[in-house]
Amino acid sequence: MLASLLSKPQPSLSVQAKRLVAMRFLIYTGFQTSYFIGVIGTLTYADDASVVATSLAVLFMNVFVILGSFAGGAALDAWGPRRHFLLSIVGTLATGAATIAFGSATGIVLLGAVLLGFVMGFAQPIATSYPAYLTDDPVELKDIQLRHNHVLQREHYRRPHAGRLCRGG
Repeated sequence: MLASLLSKPQPSLSVQAKRLVAMRFLIYTGFQTSYFIGVIGTLTYADDASVVATSLAVLFMNVFVILGSFAGGAALDAWGPRRHFLLSIVGTLATGAATIAFGSATGIVLLGAVLLGFVMGFAQPIATSYPAYLTDDPVELKDIQLRHNHVLQREHYRRPHAGRLCRGG
């Protein structure tokens, strides 16, 4: 399977499809950073929160990812991708800024986890539904997904190296 993918020349994606793959990568990386450093890191190291508080943050965040995905899908259907994307970005930036500005208490970080979960779910259609707005060709849709998966796999391998660089070792 992998050999057949590597041996076949890959058709070039359109400029819009390449932008979508880049957009999805940046959004994914930003959310992962916000989750691990912003929520888990703040609760664990800065707030010295209990295991219960950290577990509640993860629980609340996951519940609100689901609720946000319902809202995000409905917003995409009602408003289209341009307005949905704008609201996803504004919501993400506002949540991050508010959590940074007011996140000195465990309760505020838990609220930030709820809001982050909601905007993560709200932005989920960017990864799942936007490609269909670019093309209806099944081959190109599959190629967009393959490229996106390839980019994310490379990011997973680089993450431990980035952590070592941040620690200075």
